[in-house]
Amino acid sequence: MAIVAGLLSYALLKVMKKPLAKRLGEKAALLSSAAVFAWLGIVLASAACAIELSLSGTVPFHIAFPAMVGVHSLIGIGEGFITVVVLSVVLQTRPDLVNAYQGPALMPAGVAKEAQS
Repeated sequence: MAIVAGLLSYALLKVMKKPLAKRLGEKAALLSSAAVFAWLGIVLASAACAIELSLSGTVPFHIAFPAMVGVHSLIGIGEGFITVVVLSVVLQTRPDLVNAYQGPALMPAGVAKEAQS
């Protein structure tokens, strides 16, 4: 599930962010892509878990899949919101930590140095 949520979502983010950056700008493209793929990562991981539970014989697929995906679709909304908030703060203070961000520093150099002290 970690492979589905983490690696697949990051790969999709890298693919989708580039065309969005041309239309929305670098920061908006990154934040919107991060929100969508944070949500999608949670939903895909829950679907993978439902499939695994079904294959193991623990729960029938027709019960596990809608239960897992339905609940995690709502959880994913919170995940997307938290991802955008945290990513916004990191971009504001230390944009060099975000490999997917190719835009300029968001704070003037003097302010950024004071924030790091």
